[in-house]
Amino acid sequence: MKKKLLVLIMSGVMLGTALNSNPLCLAAEQESNTAVAYGDVDKASLTSEQIHAVNVFLENGYDESQISNFTMGFIENLAQDLESDPSKVEINTQVCSFDEVKNVEAAVNMSEEELVDKGGMSRAQAASIKKQIKSLQKMKRSDKKEQYNMSDAEVTVLDKALKPQKNYEPYKNVSEKVTLSSNISSSKLMYSQAVTNFSTSKNPLYKVAICFHWLECYYWGEFSDKVAVAWGGGLNYNTPRLKNIDYSEVYGIWPAYTWSSSIYGSKSPSANETPNVGVTYTFPQTYNKSLSCIARAKAGEFVFNISNSKLEGKSSSVISKYCHKIVGNGGVSISATPAINVTGQYDVTDTDNARNKITY
Repeated sequence: MKKKLLVLIMSGVMLGTALNSNPLCLAAEQESNTAVAYGDVDKASLTSEQIHAVNVFLENGYDESQISNFTMGFIENLAQDLESDPSKVEINTQVCSFDEVKNVEAAVNMSEEELVDKGGMSRAQAASIKKQIKSLQKMKRSDKKEQYNMSDAEVTVLDKALKPQKNYEPYKNVSEKVTLSSNISSSKLMYSQAVTNFSTSKNPLYKVAICFHWLECYYWGEFSDKVAVAWGGGLNYNTPRLKNIDYSEVYGIWPAYTWSSSIYGSKSPSANETPNVGVTYTFPQTYNKSLSCIARAKAGEFVFNISNSKLEGKSSSVISKYCHKIVGNGGVSISATPAINVTGQYDVTDTDNARNKITY
């Protein structure tokens, strides 16, 4: 078994997350995050089969802190492969931090018309966002510290973002790198891709398993995210074994949200296949299940096979990328190089750290 763990601090042109005009749920008490969970399945609630799957990962060199960031579907789908032949399984994991302060800057400096015309938002959404910004701008430092539980340094970062800038260009002008380790300054995403080799001497066959888990919450969520996967060799995409997005409530007040520790609801993403090249999964960032609360996409998993009827002995790779939409136009496409092309405003993971070699 091969495993890689990479921590990335993402900053630069395409930073931040999308804007959400809807108020999120408020909680009287913030839930404790001290209990061990795998994805959002509490350790105490695991079935005997799930406990066995976790133990397989432990026996293959993963510690509990790593495993707890995988989704349970990802763990269960790979445990049998690891148990059978760990040398056939390669798992790549990365943790990406995205600059969230720049989303405040964008909302401050873009007019309502620009949020509609350039940001792809409705007029009602744009108006609501500007209202939230004005409320924050009028708030005293002491109130921000108390209501958001922020330090003096964090208040200073937020106040700087709330000041209008001359000649502002969205997501282009990076005044300074934000290094504060708090949910005021950044969101954090864990992303893993695994490939299991089931090929024979005559036929290439691979199982691809992908999972993501937002460890720290993003600010807004009015758009749709994508997970794009591409591969070479002209292999066929088989009916997925699993495609699922889990949504969880967000507690607190903007912009200091924290995740609920439980799953609020689940949805199946849409899948757009490019034959013999790849597939793109699309799902909404926010999911209204009731009028009183809003849940956001917190974790997801995708498992499918790629195969062909003839083995030529040539080399290629499977790559994937999480594409998190922010304010502005943009698009995602895939090609047989393999390549994933992202245009416009997205936060993205690194394909160099979600790349597995295959032979076709």
